[in-house]
Amino acid sequence: MRVSKIARHYAMTWLPVDLLLVLLDWTLNALLLLSDDGIADFGSGVFLEKVHYLRLLRLLRLLKATSIISVLSDRIQSETMRILVRVLKLLVFIMLIKHLIACSWYAVGINDLEREDTWVKANDLKGKGKVYAYTTALHWSITQFTPASMEVVPMKELERSFTIVVIVSAMVIFSSFISTITNAMTQLRNLNSERNAELVKLRCFFSDHKVSASLVARISSCIHQSNKLAGSRVHSEDVSILELLPVSLKCDLAEEVFAPTLCAHPFILAWGEYYPRESKRLFLAARSSSLGAKHELFNTGHVAESMYFLSSGAMVYIRDDERPARVSPGQWLAEPAFWINGSM
Repeated sequence: MRVSKIARHYAMTWLPVDLLLVLLDWTLNALLLLSDDGIADFGSGVFLEKVHYLRLLRLLRLLKATSIISVLSDRIQSETMRILVRVLKLLVFIMLIKHLIACSWYAVGINDLEREDTWVKANDLKGKGKVYAYTTALHWSITQFTPASMEVVPMKELERSFTIVVIVSAMVIFSSFISTITNAMTQLRNLNSERNAELVKLRCFFSDHKVSASLVARISSCIHQSNKLAGSRVHSEDVSILELLPVSLKCDLAEEVFAPTLCAHPFILAWGEYYPRESKRLFLAARSSSLGAKHELFNTGHVAESMYFLSSGAMVYIRDDERPARVSPGQWLAEPAFWINGSM
């Protein structure tokens, strides 16, 4: 992306907000300097304490975090990890809300320093340090979202009103949070439910047909490797939503996916240089698959219908009358099928 385009996008989105926050910080710092030097009097610091609440506008920057987290989530390949990250994001979000409520609760408690009937003075937090005061406020904030209780209670009208607002808000926020967590856990269970059901059927099949234990062990090991391989690598054929893309995007995607492997062949490399548009259709016709250990790609007597390229791992090509040949990444097999059928 060009710098001018990035600058234009930033100027139209977050630049006004960032300028406002920077100007606010400069203004507050200037007021503090004037107050410390005795140049200006702001009412024994009460005015400055209330102006400090404007720093909460910095929380607007957290809106940027949502887009950043979405981009990072898109880079996670494992569906299990994506669900766990979603749950972690919800936990961080709910703790952030509790932190803000705790800070607001403490601010309500010290709003009127002349009154004695505040929860801060009732619990003698002024003499116990800032850490204890914050953890007490955070503890109170957490109890408003759960059935738990603690010794801190509202002591005056403003505190009671604030508590009512927090409890009503917590009813909505926490119920939605619990529902989202439950759905995420259900998705985690459903990821393996179909596979587990198939394994149960397989064990019943072995039992009904009295398959030998040695063969059962070999089959189970093979299936385990196949499941592990299928979960670690996703092929374009497995993603049905890609069918919604236009042909041009499909060609571009296929080129990025298959060109590094197919261009190991000198003819395909030269063809791509001289005929880039036609070569994209060649990449679009390519297909990928994964094989586990001791799986056969083809056997003796099978008709070769495609040319095969090895992108990763290792293979062994065995013929009855020749020594086994090792196939390494970047090499290919069954090239005559490409010239006859034109497929890979």
